[in-house]
Amino acid sequence: MRAHLLLLGALTAVSCKPTPPSATAFQIQSREQLIGGRRALSDVGDFKISNGIIQAIVQNVGTSRGFGAFGGSLIDVDLVRGAKVSGATGVEGNDHFTEMFPAFFLQAVEPSKVEVANDGTDGHPAVLRVSGPGGDFVSIVKALNGDLIPKVPFEYQVEYVLEPGKHYMKIAVTVTNTDPVKEAGFPLAIPFGFVTLLGEGQGLFVPGEA
Repeated sequence: MRAHLLLLGALTAVSCKPTPPSATAFQIQSREQLIGGRRALSDVGDFKISNGIIQAIVQNVGTSRGFGAFGGSLIDVDLVRGAKVSGATGVEGNDHFTEMFPAFFLQAVEPSKVEVANDGTDGHPAVLRVSGPGGDFVSIVKALNGDLIPKVPFEYQVEYVLEPGKHYMKIAVTVTNTDPVKEAGFPLAIPFGFVTLLGEGQGLFVPGEA
């Protein structure tokens, strides 16, 4: 009898585990929906993604408000803090992030569209999608980009994916050659990654020896 009671207790404990809140993605309609903080750059019209644990904002199309050239980049990141909200000044958050965007050598996405690919109401991960052609984010290297990046119409797609209950966000980048005939040939290996600009007070952690 005692063994049965212990098993029942264990099953009850497992069944009472709370379900994490859904992740959401939406276009910001008011300043109360911003993140806020010393380095916050977002504004009404940008796109927010959150799961009740972490939150991030991707700038809408246009000129970058950070140090990059284009919109569509990740500009605000913070924990969900339940900070004080004001209709005039927004949220008293703690964003110290500045900007991050993917780069194909020294070419970045010049977005033609930022959209909600999935708003999360179906219980699946929330997804923000940025798409557009490539553009030189450092004008002085335009000639170098022209020599190293194949002269084919590349289309870029960046997806910011946030799952319910997770403490991290995934970023998936796809580069597509949209020319049906011409192949993309590379004279040299081309580096591909993210340009990350950190604000004052943002500590940089790299595992292993620096």
